Amino acid sequence: WFILLGINEEDTNGDGYINYEDAERVYISNLSGNNTIQITPDNSQLVDWYIDMATNNILMKIRFDSNRDKKFNYSDEIEILKTSISSPAQGKQIITGEIKETIKKILEQIK
Repeated sequence: WFILLGINEEDTNGDGYINYEDAERVYISNLSGNNTIQITPDNSQLVDWYIDMATNNILMKIRFDSNRDKKFNYSDEIEILKTSISSPAQGKQIITGEIKETIKKILEQIK
């Protein structure tokens, strides 16, 4: 068993408040709160997550401030990351930049 914690630790958008509009770091720890490990990158927000018990992974939908406007919204890129439940570390991309470019080219041809 484990605990997932999402924490807004700083005022990343500079509006004077720490709230849901700022970056969020997600941590995993055991039930006693020990062995806390950050599993999302800095300057990102957790949008959604799923625990895949069959593969022992946590899948995370992460929004990055890709346009660097200090706001997290629909104009920013979304990534899917995964990390192991039994050996957690910062999540790794599932869909690489190369795969994204291939998908974009295919979609452009369809138009």
